[in-house]
Amino acid sequence: MVTKLYRYLLAAALTSFAAGTAHAASVVVSTTAGWDGSSAVYNWGQGSVTQTYGQTVTAPSGTAALNGFSFIIQDLNDNAVQGAPGPITYQANVYQWDPSGSHPFGAALYQSAVSTTPGTGTGLFIETSFNTGTVPVTPGTQYVLFLTTDGIVGSANGSTAWAYQFTDPYAGGAFWFLNDANAANLTATAWTDSTFFGQAGGNDLIFTATFQVPEPVGAALFGTALLGLGLVKSRRRA
Repeated sequence: MVTKLYRYLLAAALTSFAAGTAHAASVVVSTTAGWDGSSAVYNWGQGSVTQTYGQTVTAPSGTAALNGFSFIIQDLNDNAVQGAPGPITYQANVYQWDPSGSHPFGAALYQSAVSTTPGTGTGLFIETSFNTGTVPVTPGTQYVLFLTTDGIVGSANGSTAWAYQFTDPYAGGAFWFLNDANAANLTATAWTDSTFFGQAGGNDLIFTATFQVPEPVGAALFGTALLGLGLVKSRRRA
C-alpha cells in the first residue's frame, strides 16, 4: 500500500512540475522593435535644463513584480547638438505614477546606485539596464521608470540624447520629463511635488521592462507532492 502511494505521489509531482514549467516566468514590455536606430529626443543631463527623463508603464495583467528595465542612450561627450562635454552622473528610480497629477507619488520603490554614462564620444546608442530585484506591482497600475541627475552633488556636467519613438507604439504609458532648476540640491520632492511634462498616450522612449509572473499553481503542487514523498519515506523507515 505504501509503495502504491509512493508511486502515485511521484507521478503527481512530475505532472505538476511539467504543468508549472509550461507557464511563462515573466512578461516583457518593450518598444525596441519599432525603433529606426537613430530617432532621439534631447537634451538630458546635468548640462541641460532637463535633468529627469522617464517612461510610464502599466503593470501587465497577471504580474506581481518588476524585475528590471532599460533605456537606450547615446554616448556623447562633445558639443554636438544633442550633448554637452562630459559624461553624466545619474540615478535610476521607480515610483508609482499619479496619472491625474502627472507626477510620481509615495516613496521610491527602487533607486539604483549612482552611475555614470561612458562619455567616450562614440556617438553610438548604448543600452543602460537596471536590475530592480523584486519590486511589487499591482496589475493595471501605472509606474514611472526614470533617470535623473537630481540630488547628486558634483554630477558630471554633460547632456545627451535618448532613443525615442515619434509615434505611440505603447498604449500603457508615455515619455515624461522634468525641467529641474538647481538640480544638485534637490531631493525626491522635486519629483513627487512637481508636474512632469508630457502627455498621456503620447510618444514613447525606447525601453524594456520585465515583469515577474507569480509562481504557477503547478510549481506549488510539485512542492506539496515532494513533501508527501518525504513523509512516505519517513513512514517506510519507521
